[in-house]
Amino acid sequence: MIVMLLSIAASLFPKRYRGRWFPDASLDVKRGAILSGVAEVLLPGFTLWLRYPPFIHALMAESAAQVAAHTAGDRLSVGISDFSVGMLGLWVYIFKPLNLLLIYLALEGGLRLMAAVATSEVVPSLPLQILGWLHLLGKAAGHEIALGERVPDVVIPMEGKFALCIQSCRPKEWTQLTTVRYQDSLFELAEEQQGEEPRRFVYFLRNAPQHKVVRGLHHYDPEEVVRK
Repeated sequence: MIVMLLSIAASLFPKRYRGRWFPDASLDVKRGAILSGVAEVLLPGFTLWLRYPPFIHALMAESAAQVAAHTAGDRLSVGISDFSVGMLGLWVYIFKPLNLLLIYLALEGGLRLMAAVATSEVVPSLPLQILGWLHLLGKAAGHEIALGERVPDVVIPMEGKFALCIQSCRPKEWTQLTTVRYQDSLFELAEEQQGEEPRRFVYFLRNAPQHKVVRGLHHYDPEEVVRK
């Protein structure tokens, strides 16, 4: 029972949080998504169905009382009022805040259920997904602040073992397979070192061999880090 409940809870969260918060290998997240999807469809739907009759009866009684007070109890007017309330009452009922939430939950549950059954995809709950996106944005903003102000790279020509030294305020996504094009010449990454503020990331490049197969060509500009 506990495993089933944990599986349901895990299925509601974005994928990147499941392994961190629900590491139990016995959890069946797909099954949890199916069960939570069914629950999201049935519970809000049943609640909406139970709430509608008392609402429409109360609305019709209130409307009939108001019409009777202004028409001296004329039955035709009361009947027309009941008919009008019956037509418009559903829309009034739907757009109540709680009912909108219940309808959303039912629709989300149906989508999550179909995804789990048809494609075995575990779709998280949208509110938790939005919180996950906000969390990532917050981490990215914090990381950006920690790295400091963006300033242009410093490129220093060298002789001997290395051809260029590039000092940057941000890390490069360069690997040994990356070919860097700068001022119509081709280079490849040789070494990385830690530098001083504000350019803490230091890259030593050597001339790329003429026979080297070019993969992942990067057109380098010292100002690109500022534009990003």
